[in-house]
Amino acid sequence: MLPQFQGLTQNEVQERLAKGLSNRTTREHIKSVPQILLENSFSIFNLINFAVISFLLIFYFTTDDERLVLDSLGIVTVTLANTLIAIVQEIRAARALDKMELLKNPFVTVIRDGQKVQIDKHDIVQDDVLFIEKGEQIVVDGTVLYANRLEVDESLVTGESISIAKSAGDELLSGSFCVFGNGYFRAEKVGAESYATRITAQAKRYKFMVSPLQRKINLLFVWSFGITAILVLVEILRSLILHNFTPDEVRKISTIAISLIPEGLVFFSSITFTIGIFRIAKIGAIIQKINAIDTFPTIQVVCMDKTGTLTQNKIDFATLSLFKGFSEDEVKACLGAFSALSTEQNATIKALSIFTPPAAIARLDEIPFRSDIKISAVKMTIGSSVRTFILGGFDVLQERLSKSEEEEALALFTQYKLSGYRNLLFSEVSSELSEKLSAEQVDSFEITPIAIVSLKDKARTDAIDVLKLFEKNNIDVKIISGDSGDSVFQTLREIGWNASPDLMITGNELDKLSTEQLTEVISQKSIFVRAKPEHKLTIVQTLKALKKETAMIGDGVNDLLAIKEASLGIAMEEGSAITKEAADVVLLKNRFSLLPKMFDEGSKIINTVRYVSNLFITKNAVVIVLSILPWFLDVLYPLTPRKGGLMSILGIALPAYFIALMNLNTSPVRDFFGQLRSFVLLSTFMILSQTFAAYFIGGYLFEFPESVVVELMTGALVISSILNFLCAVYFDDVRNQKPYLLFGVGLIAVYVSIATISPELFITKIITTFYEITPFNASQWTAIALSVLPLSALFFYAHFLCIKPALRT
Repeated sequence: MLPQFQGLTQNEVQERLAKGLSNRTTREHIKSVPQILLENSFSIFNLINFAVISFLLIFYFTTDDERLVLDSLGIVTVTLANTLIAIVQEIRAARALDKMELLKNPFVTVIRDGQKVQIDKHDIVQDDVLFIEKGEQIVVDGTVLYANRLEVDESLVTGESISIAKSAGDELLSGSFCVFGNGYFRAEKVGAESYATRITAQAKRYKFMVSPLQRKINLLFVWSFGITAILVLVEILRSLILHNFTPDEVRKISTIAISLIPEGLVFFSSITFTIGIFRIAKIGAIIQKINAIDTFPTIQVVCMDKTGTLTQNKIDFATLSLFKGFSEDEVKACLGAFSALSTEQNATIKALSIFTPPAAIARLDEIPFRSDIKISAVKMTIGSSVRTFILGGFDVLQERLSKSEEEEALALFTQYKLSGYRNLLFSEVSSELSEKLSAEQVDSFEITPIAIVSLKDKARTDAIDVLKLFEKNNIDVKIISGDSGDSVFQTLREIGWNASPDLMITGNELDKLSTEQLTEVISQKSIFVRAKPEHKLTIVQTLKALKKETAMIGDGVNDLLAIKEASLGIAMEEGSAITKEAADVVLLKNRFSLLPKMFDEGSKIINTVRYVSNLFITKNAVVIVLSILPWFLDVLYPLTPRKGGLMSILGIALPAYFIALMNLNTSPVRDFFGQLRSFVLLSTFMILSQTFAAYFIGGYLFEFPESVVVELMTGALVISSILNFLCAVYFDDVRNQKPYLLFGVGLIAVYVSIATISPELFITKIITTFYEITPFNASQWTAIALSVLPLSALFFYAHFLCIKPALRT
């Protein structure tokens, strides 16, 4: 019998709460508003901008060139705007993540006033007595008071993946999990004092980790910073050697410095990921590790358990088939006793709770269900007799039956049409037993079969739609179940998936294969039955070794190893706490049907980042080439800090915001950086072609003065940058072609209007003066049109031919 604990009284709980001895802690991984303000105000980008501003002002005081003051003012304005937007967006994201955190708080069982009650884990106080069972997380440090075959996995806090048996008096660490048995322990270290809180990087549910894609984007920033430093240094040395440190040279150096730091790219990618996490949460899934978003578009194989995914997480009793010599009332009473005395109330045991147990029963010992042996056993007293019952998978225990018993069992299968149910064999142990039961003894038990207990799963009606969507997207599906083949195929028939028996293999058959055969079979087969946890792990490892990005979906402790190993681990909300902790994603309300939507949302996020990266990196490449060419050729440099700002606003910033708002493209991105490289190379070549076409047409065909040619080059740069935005999205996000086209044309119209209307209007005068725009006349617009329009047609056609086929593969 389990011991009875009184636990704390409500008065004792209130006393400890008053002393601050509760499990409540500040969630440091959710940034506070002051922290966001401080980090964004003194970001590396703002420090670089501050250095450039100081550089410009120092030379203003030595040269009295008012252009340097206006350049400084322009940089200050852009810096303040970017900082304000970043602060507002990050505060919104932090609040969204804070709401997400509330969805994930697990409840725990404590003993108070002698009763088991469920409370929020944050409401635990010091000296609380907690009950822990298989699959649950230990959320505070404590000492074991009673252990019923209690085994704990401490891998998340110590790195050791071997389960550790715990006895009364042993220490339990927060962040570890119960993988077998159950027990009681007293909370000793709570809140900030607990082990898990002290090593938050290992124990927190949501981690502000940097995803692989974000790391590469950060690397782009480092490269840009390095290139900027080299270009600035070379320009300074050239100016000193040539004695040409003029205000124009100072402005060129400042333009290079502020143009090549892709602060907007880092900002947009970070915010897109963070807001994307919240949007996925609104769909019905919690992203626990941000790298999961990177993985969504790359998934090639989805492995899943049957129970809780293809079926609802509920098992119902179907029928009872008795062996000769047993009465129905007697067997039902024994099943009721078995259910009532089992400490692990899993779905199978709960299905048997419909049977009423005898009045005088007591548990003497038990072996709670273990997924590795597919068996549970209870030693009990019924009245004055001591009996030991065993319950396990029919095909697992079938080999222990005598020939006559096996023939009788097969006759029952035929008579009651049991094929397709989840069939368990309920038996009594007839051999001599040692005083204490152990899992190691199970193989030596001699049993007397009593009845076949048939259970049924309720299939998810929407499961077939999900499987068809996976098939449509060329994602292979593999069912890996601990159930029998009959049960799995019955479920597949119920959901409408006609799978061939040739696609099935059992766990025992896998064990007999060589490594080479195993690899081939795992590639070919789609249905794996009577699979143990180690089989699930092997299947995932083999698929990953074959360079297949693999997702694993499950809900139980038996899925844990495979979920941890998979490229993308997905757990059900009603699954065990340890499985949810290890997973990358948790599906709320067990909504398996949300998976395709979640994958689509992840692809949408990646595509948004890709589009914005195309724009920023192309601009950087263009500025680099424009900066280097005058070292070797007698060509003009058309940019200044304010002209570069105008190009960034119309060709980069506003389009990036519009893309973030409008993007609907859910196509998987298979090669992010390969696609980025192709786009940037082609776009850089075309933008430079249009810019230097304006240089040659304006300077040699129309023979405009140098100052006008510089303006023409700037105009070509602005317009071609806007056209580059259209090339980035128009052919790819086909559902939004009209909005993108209207927005792009609108941006060009705004620029043309500003560069055409007489500066006599007050607002026009401010804009043209600040951004150094000289209104163009008809002949100058003709030169720009000749430079931009023919090459724009080639620009679009080249992207359609060269870039888009690569994106579709």
